[in-house]
Amino acid sequence: MNQNFPMGYKKDTCSDDFYLAIISFIREGKSPSQIAASSNTSLQRLNYYIKRLKQLQIIKKIGYGAWEINEEELKKLLEV
Repeated sequence: MNQNFPMGYKKDTCSDDFYLAIISFIREGKSPSQIAASSNTSLQRLNYYIKRLKQLQIIKKIGYGAWEINEEELKKLLEV
């Protein structure tokens, strides 16, 4: 796994697995509140990671609590 995923994060506050878990939950159609409950994390903490994924253009909001994954950007990032 790429240790720079996503670029610019603080190593002690994040893990690649958590970002990938969020992406997996989004693929299942879960809302942020459902993801927070499923991952046993606060909504505030989850929003930090979602914001980062949006900045990297990996996800895009398409409606209230609904997200779309940009597979091309995700693939590029995972290939690095």
